[in-house]
Amino acid sequence: MENKNIEIIIDELLEKVLDLYPQERVNKIKERSNDLWNGKPSKDRIVYIYSGTFPSRDMPILPENITQNQKDLAEQLQAIINHSDWDDDFFPALSPGIKQITIPSYFGCIEEVASASTKVKSIINQPSDVYNLTEVGFVQGTEGYEMLEKMRYYRQRTKGLLPIYETDMQGPFSVASQIWGVEEFLIAIYDCPDEVNYLIQKCTDTIIKYFNLMLEAVEGDLIPMHCFPLMWFPKEKGVAVSEDLAAVVSPTMIREFVRPYLEQIAEKFGGVVMHSCGSINHIVKELNQVKGMVGINCSSTETDIEMMSEDLNPNYVLITHHSPVNRTDLPLYNQTQHIELCKKIFGKGRINGICIVNPWNAIPEPSKDAQTYRDAATY
Repeated sequence: MENKNIEIIIDELLEKVLDLYPQERVNKIKERSNDLWNGKPSKDRIVYIYSGTFPSRDMPILPENITQNQKDLAEQLQAIINHSDWDDDFFPALSPGIKQITIPSYFGCIEEVASASTKVKSIINQPSDVYNLTEVGFVQGTEGYEMLEKMRYYRQRTKGLLPIYETDMQGPFSVASQIWGVEEFLIAIYDCPDEVNYLIQKCTDTIIKYFNLMLEAVEGDLIPMHCFPLMWFPKEKGVAVSEDLAAVVSPTMIREFVRPYLEQIAEKFGGVVMHSCGSINHIVKELNQVKGMVGINCSSTETDIEMMSEDLNPNYVLITHHSPVNRTDLPLYNQTQHIELCKKIFGKGRINGICIVNPWNAIPEPSKDAQTYRDAATY
């Protein structure tokens, strides 16, 4: 059978997405999610999202001579179609993906291969280099520009019928560590804090600039959430950033080198959600003091979320997922166990939260259907 033209395939997939997610269904998801972000607990079940549907089934055969953006768009549309079987709180929108070089590219950083993966190549050789950073900008040829182009393409090609999630946004502390070099940066915190603060401020300004560029690229139709790009998040509540390095520093370091810059972002956009990999129980009290913080995202196998639910600012939304990486004193949860844990915590009424179910990134269990997980999530 002759392959269809890629543009025809995209049009057909888009039409199917809109049929499966009519405005009434989308509005119901928004309503439940808006209630959550506005402090109204769900009375019938917890808010949960099954994140395991990928375009592994029913994917159309794509022509060979297509662009990467066309391929990515077709696969995402098929993933949304696949997800429609699950009556959860997944919000149908498009994600441009993840590249940690996005913000560092503004300063001329490039990627290098490290242990079969890529990382940002440091451009700081001595502390004084922070005062002489070249600001290349998000010009053509940089990863930051290419990501914006991808978002523009998604917006134009789908005729503005689907909103677009923000790309992966590392926070100021993490971006600065990438530019400096993580190990050297952590030492510099103690040896040359003035230079560290100068660089973090530069990164903060650049992140704010990039958020505005993303908003412009998608004509304002941005869902400012990236971890996970599965949920509705109202723009008036702010934006999301990842501070993965926060898990390995002390509360004092959070107070001095993370909190002031998160507060700048929160002030600019109306709030901030912070994701961090690793265990963050030890910094919760400092995170509670961040002006404008509205939510925290972490893994239930790395952070003790039962303990966190008792310590966390009750005005925050707790977004929790699970993974095969864990602290030795915490159990590894399969999908149903993770839902039950979330239901136990959110059912107490002190903390509102979102349960992300990760069958692709967690301890496997026998295949379950949508009703099984919905039953597990129901009070």
